Amino acid sequence: VSRVIARVLKLNTDLTEAIALAHDLGHTPFGHTGEEVLNELTEDIGGFEHNNQSLRVVEYLERKYPDFPGLNLTSETREGIVKHSTRYDQPGEKTLFNNSQKMPFIEAQNVNAADELAYTAHDIDDGLNSGVLKWDELAQGFPLWGEISDNALSQYKTDDDEMKRSICVRKLINELVTDVIEESSNRLEKSSPQSVDDVCRLPYPLIGFSAAMEDQLQYAGKFLYENMYRHYKVMRMAAKARLVIEHLFEAYMDEPRQLPRTSQKRLETDKHEQVVTDYIAGMTDRYAMLEYKKLFDPYERLL
Repeated sequence: VSRVIARVLKLNTDLTEAIALAHDLGHTPFGHTGEEVLNELTEDIGGFEHNNQSLRVVEYLERKYPDFPGLNLTSETREGIVKHSTRYDQPGEKTLFNNSQKMPFIEAQNVNAADELAYTAHDIDDGLNSGVLKWDELAQGFPLWGEISDNALSQYKTDDDEMKRSICVRKLINELVTDVIEESSNRLEKSSPQSVDDVCRLPYPLIGFSAAMEDQLQYAGKFLYENMYRHYKVMRMAAKARLVIEHLFEAYMDEPRQLPRTSQKRLETDKHEQVVTDYIAGMTDRYAMLEYKKLFDPYERLL
């Protein structure tokens, strides 16, 4: 999504793609619930914030070169990673690149808009597919979806639920991308920035949605929050996620020899809490649950 926007607006597509690919590397298992738990558990070392963790991954944790840690990424790529934010993802103060410039540079703004667009569309897709969201209720709570689905389903006659969903989600993404491109083109023409400094000094982002689309995204966000993110099934999983991460953290802190050898070796130079945090933050949901079973289920095979 961000590459398409970058191509049309003649931005740096390589920089855009690098930021987009790396922006979620620091996310914990179980999404924001996992981040909240790790942040609470690591107050002694400054807490946990996923943008800073993404930067930590590419600057320190990845070991691909014999002469230095990290991936040797450009300053612009690293700044774009650490300054990532969306409507529902406000990381607050950054430890690095935290200067007086209010706005990130334009490629980073592009990734921010693309991320919000993408997760809105795909959360709707996942919600409908899982049955957590109901089509008619979504059409009422998110008027743009109702309009898109009415038009699409009158044009494409099919009884296949998966096909219906795919058609409408694709059209939603197209509507959102088109809006970003048109609105951003207007802002660029109006402000006519001549340098990166001009972009960063502006009091508003140059890449963004129109006022009308912002209203629609507010509807979508409110509906998703009330009907999906706070659905009882999701809340149950969040409670399980908290339990899994808390118990893993406690187990690795109590007995670090349960960590893999690569993490144990880091204990010679890094703080115990930081090593445990890095290990847990790098897990997928499935891996975290498997680790939990291995550590706490006596009937689970260890090897």
